[in-house]
Amino acid sequence: MGVKSAAVDAMIAALLKTEGRDEFVAAVRALDRVLISGFYAIPLFHLPDQWVAHWTTVKRPATISLSGYLWESWWRQDPTRRDSARPSP
Repeated sequence: MGVKSAAVDAMIAALLKTEGRDEFVAAVRALDRVLISGFYAIPLFHLPDQWVAHWTTVKRPATISLSGYLWESWWRQDPTRRDSARPSP
């Protein structure tokens, strides 16, 4: 896993060959420009489930979308009702 780019590799090689502060700063800025011009996703971790804390009066559909919870489909249930069915509009 990593960046597969000839430009990034060249900038890192140039960065490692610098001898003075001015050269180093110029090389770091060049590397920064190359990195900023790309698009990268950095996976930090993956949990198979979504963890959500919510009030007991907030209900959600029984089946969850493949892309996770859709907050627009949740509703607030009257606490005096016992069933968890979605209220009629």
